[in-house]
Amino acid sequence: MITTPFTPTRSCLGRRLILSMLLIVITAFIGFGVPAVLAEQQEISEAFDHRGATLARSISYISVEPLLLRDYPVLDGRLLALASDRTELLQVEVRDLSGRVISGHGSTAGHLEELRLYEYPVSLDDGRVLGSISIKVSAAQLSAQTARDIQSLILHALAMMVALSAAMWLLIDRLVRRPVADLDRQARSLGQGDLDTPIVVGSANQLGRLAQTLDMARVQLAESRAAITEQNEELRLLDRMRDEFISTVSHEMRTPLNGVIGMAGVLRETSLDEDQLQLLSMMESSGESLLVLINDMLDVSRLEAGRMALAIKR
Repeated sequence: MITTPFTPTRSCLGRRLILSMLLIVITAFIGFGVPAVLAEQQEISEAFDHRGATLARSISYISVEPLLLRDYPVLDGRLLALASDRTELLQVEVRDLSGRVISGHGSTAGHLEELRLYEYPVSLDDGRVLGSISIKVSAAQLSAQTARDIQSLILHALAMMVALSAAMWLLIDRLVRRPVADLDRQARSLGQGDLDTPIVVGSANQLGRLAQTLDMARVQLAESRAAITEQNEELRLLDRMRDEFISTVSHEMRTPLNGVIGMAGVLRETSLDEDQLQLLSMMESSGESLLVLINDMLDVSRLEAGRMALAIKR
């Protein structure tokens, strides 16, 4: 098995996905939640203004008869009864056409909350104007209602954000994190030399295609390793055949060569002239050189085959 150095690193993909998801959710909450809160606040304010204008119109209706008859005590009684029933009504005033206050009730002194002013004319059916109504209403109830509605909206938005985050995390975990973790584990195994285990990711997207590409590379590496192993075996076989051939040929050549050298030595003992001795010396020298070369070839063959033992002589 092929072994390659591989240093595993701790993946931070999960943390990056969580941070990205939270950033998306927070951005969506700011982009949609803040306008929704502002719209809710505007709607509550418009409803409060509508109620204030309706109240001013109702007071103008009940003020027509006393103002027409100049029956101011009756007008005072009606305003007092209305102010007693409406706790948010802090001040109500009835003015004549000159703007003089002819009847009123309540005061805004000591009230620090926001006040809203509503005015409405007091007129007859024929359109003749007798005066005007001016009321001041406390916006404390409006502020409290706005706070409650905004708090409820924020809680609902947070709950929706948590649910959306959980759903997005489950979806990302299933579609991205788990396949990437499986692919990372199998890629590490491939990097460590495991060419037998197929690389499979249960996904049909880009990760699935990446896994298929890695698996094709694994198959090609396995085939290349098998081909290289087969070629190595063939080369080893050729090396053994060469060594056997050299050993056999060398042994077969040494026997007749030793015979030639021996016969040359015997021939030297006979009566030879000077030219014959010179030729005999050349024959002996060539034979001994060839014998040394054959012995060297045998030594190299024994070394490659691991059959030579070395001994140290002092």
